[in-house]
Amino acid sequence: MAVDYESDGRVRILRFNRPEKRNALDPAHLTELTRLENEFNEDPEAWGLILTGAGDKAFCAGDDLDAGVGGVTSGKIKFQP
Repeated sequence: MAVDYESDGRVRILRFNRPEKRNALDPAHLTELTRLENEFNEDPEAWGLILTGAGDKAFCAGDDLDAGVGGVTSGKIKFQP
């Protein structure tokens, strides 16, 4: 998965790792982000979360339009965790 999650003491680091796509998010990555958000929220040892992106072009370009243009333009896209 192109989302890395690691611990450094009480800090958690979540890194979008698709630099070739400027860290754009497709439905699978959004599902993974929901899972990691839940993991962070349920971890009593996690006090802070750093969001970062791999590469030097963009932190996160937003939605990966190549992965779901039909759903995005129709307004009918739904993401299931």
